[in-house]
Amino acid sequence: MLRAAKFEETKYRNRLSYLALLVAAFLIVGALGAVDGTMTSFMIIAHSSASPKPAEIADGISTALVSIYVGLMPALPLLLAYFILRNRSRRLAAEACWQAELLLTRVQSTGKYAAVQDAIIDAK
Repeated sequence: MLRAAKFEETKYRNRLSYLALLVAAFLIVGALGAVDGTMTSFMIIAHSSASPKPAEIADGISTALVSIYVGLMPALPLLLAYFILRNRSRRLAAEACWQAELLLTRVQSTGKYAAVQDAIIDAK
C-alpha cells in the first residue's frame, strides 16, 4: 500500500513537471524579448551619428517591456497553480501513507498480518 501511495505521488509529480516547464518557457520568452528590445535600443544608439531621437529608442524599450509583460502574465498564475497542486499532491500522498500504516497496524493487532502479507505477495 505504501508503494502504491508513492507510485501515485510520483505520477502526480511527473504531471506537475509539465506545468513547471510551461512556467519556465513563458519566463524565458519574456527574458529573450527583453534582451532583444534592449539590444535594438543600444544598436540605434551605437549606429547613430548624432544624438538619436527618443522615439527611436523608445521603440526598443517598448518591445522589451511588452515582452516581459507577455512572459509574466501567464507565468505567474501558472506558478501559483503549480505550487497549490504540488502541495495538494504531497498532502494526499502523506495522508495515503498514514492511512496505509493505520490499516497495517489494525491488521497486525488482530493477528491476521501474515495472511494479509501472503495475499499481497500473491497479488503481485
